[in-house]
Amino acid sequence: MEALERDLISRALRETKSTYKAAKLLKVSQSTIVRKARSYHLKEELIQHP
Repeated sequence: MEALERDLISRALRETKSTYKAAKLLKVSQSTIVRKARSYHLKEELIQHP
């Protein structure tokens, strides 16, 4: 389950280039995207704030 979540967040961040837009796309809060991206050690360049 974690692998699926990590993949979805990673794809959303690559596609949108923004934590705000990724959160909107996945229908979760921006803080959730930031927290989960950090916990999954996704690259910092993907974690951009608007």
